[in-house]
Amino acid sequence: SQETHMRADQGGLLRGLDGRYDILHPGIDWDSCQPTGRYDFYFLVPGRIMWTKGIETAIKAFVRFTSTSPAHGRFRLIIAGAVDKKSESYLAGLREQTRGRDDIEFVVSPTDQILHRLYADCYAVLFPAFNEDWGLAPLEANAFGKPVIASNRGGPAESQVDGETGFLVPAESEAFARAMAVLAADEQIARIMGRAGRERVRRYDWSHFVSRIDEVVEEVANRHTGCRGAKAAAA
Repeated sequence: SQETHMRADQGGLLRGLDGRYDILHPGIDWDSCQPTGRYDFYFLVPGRIMWTKGIETAIKAFVRFTSTSPAHGRFRLIIAGAVDKKSESYLAGLREQTRGRDDIEFVVSPTDQILHRLYADCYAVLFPAFNEDWGLAPLEANAFGKPVIASNRGGPAESQVDGETGFLVPAESEAFARAMAVLAADEQIARIMGRAGRERVRRYDWSHFVSRIDEVVEEVANRHTGCRGAKAAAA
């Protein structure tokens, strides 16, 4: 992503390359993400459950969102993702934070099938990570035809279009809650943004990434073959 490029440049990793590099976006299997047309009343927070994902921001936003209108009480929050050993204490803290709320659910280490179903049927996806290089979860949400509310920095600021595929907001619970309320107030807006996201995410299909990698490998192989041929002729 452009974010990764900026960090690599600031870290001096691009010195001496003289622009001889490409920015390739890791993508998704677009064809396997088929929308269902369902917009069930839950917001989904997908991805690894770890502190860098800012999940507590999503929880606080949801609590604020549900407290602002009785109509919002029909919504749930589902947090779904893998948890490694070092993040178990973080998950425990999140569970403690949500104790007593039956409208917030954790789905730990879901299978691909379960996760895809959660994407396909959710109302919208929340991505509150505060320092993400790229972020595949927003792209997967787009591919399933769902709008994304994401922190306006890092990879999501590049992959998402504010007001078109969802909303880019500060990584603060109040901002997320306001965006959730806008979507909740009009399902047609959520559907329009979801369709726009699915169309945009075509550019991030894995085939584009793989195709460029193949081209580079072939270019390098041909250069080396040419060098060996020239040396043999000289001998």
